[in-house]
Amino acid sequence: MNSPYELLAGLALLREKKRQAEQLGDSKLKSWSALVVRVGSKSCVVAQNDIEEILTQDKLTQVKGVAAWFVGVGFFQGKLLNVIDGQYVFDNNSQQHKALLSAVRVLVIPGDKEWFGLKVDELIGMRHVWSDYTDSPVLAAGDTRIAYVNQWVEIEGQKLPILNVKEMVRVLEHTGMPEIA
Repeated sequence: MNSPYELLAGLALLREKKRQAEQLGDSKLKSWSALVVRVGSKSCVVAQNDIEEILTQDKLTQVKGVAAWFVGVGFFQGKLLNVIDGQYVFDNNSQQHKALLSAVRVLVIPGDKEWFGLKVDELIGMRHVWSDYTDSPVLAAGDTRIAYVNQWVEIEGQKLPILNVKEMVRVLEHTGMPEIA
């Protein structure tokens, strides 16, 4: 956790950076809000604009006899949610990291035809990110997140992947869950 002084110093630095960018006529420098989540053993970032709501796991109904990646169904604003397990999609070592039930959250993601829920093991927090803090993706071979990572961002000294959950939902709507080895 950052101290209040570090937070204020960070805000002052961000304000100064924005002021300098405006003086140079750089209108590309933008900030956005990100949710930092843990999926299995890995932390990652999701754009807050891609998420409609955050639910607790107790809002789900379990379904027996379905694929391992399908957690259950939920109901949100009159819409049925197909809830998928983020560990199955993004973490190869999903069996090693079981989350505490109280920390589990479901990110509600609207699609074109359906709405989906993505179960994450923990919502670590919300951060504000400047566009110049992002880098091109570099993932290890065999990392299952590769199809859904556009960029990386440095947050509190860690390089975290930015998950494109909108692309994940698009793939789910049109082709279903890809088989993961």
